[in-house]
Formats: sequence, structure tokens, C-alpha cells
Amino acid sequence: MISHNIRERLDKDYVREQYSQALKEYKVNLEKGNYVVSFLLISALLEERINVSWLLLEWYGTDTNLNLVNKPTQSELIGMGIKKKIKMLKENDWIDKKTFEELNSLTRERNFLIHLSLYNMKEYTNEICERFYAMFRIIDKVSRDIKDMIDEGK
Repeated sequence: MISHNIRERLDKDYVREQYSQALKEYKVNLEKGNYVVSFLLISALLEERINVSWLLLEWYGTDTNLNLVNKPTQSELIGMGIKKKIKMLKENDWIDKKTFEELNSLTRERNFLIHLSLYNMKEYTNEICERFYAMFRIIDKVSRDIKDMIDEGK
């Protein structure tokens, strides 16, 4: 099982492979109507992109050379709630107000779906999966834009 500490040390090619595989599985399961599986995958992908965006901004804001000794720790990454990470993206103008509000709404829905799955099984739908997928695409672009900004600054 991959923990946060192991995730940090994964090879970039392996991470890319896993992203591709997760997206493929998301689409296959969505087509089959396996919405729970699709939802788990796409919500994990979205959260990963938010985490990467936060990590890069936090690290680059501390050290424009991105020295490993200044990289935020896994404890800091885990300890910072997703809503605070989303707020940071908004405060630094990486997302607009509409995206910020939709991300917060999706975060609330995710929490209800995951933590109260027993009572919300019928809420796993094509629509909720597609809403998360659309937001994943937006935040995936944000994370790529942040990487480009950092590369240009070096």
C-alpha cells in the first residue's frame, strides 16, 4: 500500500503511469455504471492535483530555487486541510471565485459521500462523477500552469 511518505519518493514516470491508469479506469467504470469506483478515482485525482498545486506554491514561495531541504514535509501536506489549500489557490489568483465556490461545494459533497456512504449510495451518479472530472481538468491545468511559472522563474 502506498502511504504519503512513499508517494513523495515515487518516480515521476511511475506517477504518470498511475495517473493514466486511474483516468482509464475512471472512464471504463463510468461507462459500466460503476459510479462508486469512478467517484473514488476522480476524487482522488482531484485531491492529488490540489495537493501538488499547494505543495509547489508553498515550496516556491519559501525557496525559488526549490531546494529539497525547504520542501514542505508530508506532515505539513497532510496537516493542511483541503479547504485551506483551495483558499490559498484563490488568494494567489490561480482560481477565480466561481471555481473556488464550486471546489468548496464539491469538497462538502465528497465528505458526505465518503463519510456517509452507507446512507448516500444512490448519490453516486454519472453527474457527480462528471462534475468532479470537470473540476479535475481545471485544477490539472492550474497545476501545470504553476509548474510552467516555476520553470520560467528558474
